[in-house]
Formats: sequence, C-alpha cells, structure tokens
Amino acid sequence: MFKTIMTVSVLGAAIASTHAIAADNSAGGVINFTGAITDTTCTINGGKSADMTVALSPISVKDAGTTVGLITKNKNPFR
Repeated sequence: MFKTIMTVSVLGAAIASTHAIAADNSAGGVINFTGAITDTTCTINGGKSADMTVALSPISVKDAGTTVGLITKNKNPFR
C-alpha cells in the first residue's frame, strides 16, 4: 500500500513539474497561422519527386517587426 501511495505521489509531482516547465517556455508569445482550404489552388512543378524544398531568406527579429501583416523585408519575386 505504501509503494502505491508513494508511486502515485511521485507521478503526480512529475506531471505537475512538467506543466510548470511548459508554462515557462510558452510565456514568450503566440504564433498565429491563417489561411484557407480550397479544392483548387495552383500547380507546382517539383520535377520527378513528390518532395521539394523552399529556401527562405533569413530575416532578423528586428526586421520582422511586431506589426501584424506581410513581411516585405528581403522579398523575392516568384520565378
């Protein structure tokens, strides 16, 4: 009986401490993603593979800013 109570106590403390760690890590802010789902979008020619990589130019936090909207710094046209 003592082992069961001790096991449940330790397990409860472990779960409570992971919640506190997660709260500290997420205190920095929120990232929101917006968009739409449609049945027709566009055709992407990725060659012979189903996989492809899109390389994004690096941007600093300062250049990204804090205003909601499009980020135009280092903007590149589609090719």
